[in-house]
This record gives sequence, structure tokens and C-alpha cells, in this order.
Amino acid sequence: MIREHDTAIALFAREPEWGRVKTRLEPELGKEGALAMHERLIRHMVSVLGNAGLAHLHLFVDGDPDHPLFRDSAAELPRFRQADGHLGQRMQAAASQLLKTHDRVLLIGADCVSVDASYLETALERLRGDTEVVLGPAEDGGYVLLGLRRADLLLFGAMPWGTEQVLERTRQSLRQQQLCWQELEPRWDLDRPEDLARLSSLANWPASSALRPGSRAVPG
Repeated sequence: MIREHDTAIALFAREPEWGRVKTRLEPELGKEGALAMHERLIRHMVSVLGNAGLAHLHLFVDGDPDHPLFRDSAAELPRFRQADGHLGQRMQAAASQLLKTHDRVLLIGADCVSVDASYLETALERLRGDTEVVLGPAEDGGYVLLGLRRADLLLFGAMPWGTEQVLERTRQSLRQQQLCWQELEPRWDLDRPEDLARLSSLANWPASSALRPGSRAVPG
């Protein structure tokens, strides 16, 4: 049962393509292993976010939303192709789309495997009252979660996406705009070979290939 009918989650995922996904893991896993890990991460996050039952889950794909992986692992979810442009433009477009029909939105990447139901619940609690933005900091200097009640914020433009400067630059922008925001505890995403060992710390890894029997991610 969805407990936050006015909240949407946008899960960002890339179509699995040989040599284009999780390339930094290739020295450890090889190209085939990196591709397989990419697919496992997507299945894991669809399972975790969908089974949390906290908000309406939507999948935004860099590539083909009807790829067999997404038809299999996210068959019941609304699936969209990401907008053109850099990461910030794609995030803002997804937030704008979902905030037309929801009061709040959480943006999460498919490799942010340390994001679990309790972290989502905390983000939703913080994104009430006067708080306009919730940041889930990543240990590498980015963020694993971004919660918004507005999409017209200056957070998505001239950012050094993919670098350790993103989080601090986002904080600077929030201060300049005099926005009320809160931060959660830092979490990690799976991006480097040394992150692979941390998967064993996740209680629900490996996730099933789809939602648990009897669970249903409700389209928003």
C-alpha cells in the first residue's frame, strides 16, 4: 500500500549496453561482469523502492524504456525516456513532469544501493513544513538522493556533474537562493571497484529480479 500518495520517486537508470555502463568496474569485473552488475543494480533498486510502499515509483531511462530488462524488472511501473541534455537537465525535466501531479518528488540513481526504505522515509519526513529541498549526500562528493517540492530551482545548470564538487556546489546554490533545505546522513553508491565489497553489508542484497509476490508498485 502506498503511504505517500502525493509523493513520486524518479529512479534514473541507463539502458544496459556493452562497454557503456559501469565502466569503472571493468578492471575488476570485465565488460561482461560490469554489464551484469549494472543490471543487478537496477533490479535491486526497483525491488527496494517498489517494495518500500512509500511513494509512486517511476523509471526514467537513458535509452529505451522498453528494453527487455525494464519490461521484466519494472513491468508495472510507468517508464519514460530521459530528456535530452546533461544530467541536470534530465533531472529537472523529470522533476517538472512528476511535480505536475505530485506535491513532492525524490530523485535517485540506480547505483545508489545504500538507499533503503528507512532512508526514504526519513527523506519524506524532512520534506515537509518549510523544507523545500532534501539532500542525501554521497561519500564521493555527489548525492544519492535529491528531494524537491519545486522544480524551478537553480540546482541543475552549470554543475560539474560526475565530480566530487557537486554536493558543495549544490549547497552554495541553495545558500545563494536562500532556500530552506535539510541533509540526511551520507551514504554510498556503487561506482568503484572498492565499492563491490560493501554489497555484502546490504541486508537485502542480492534483490529478487522483480517485486516480491503479492507486492505491487502503484503507478502514479
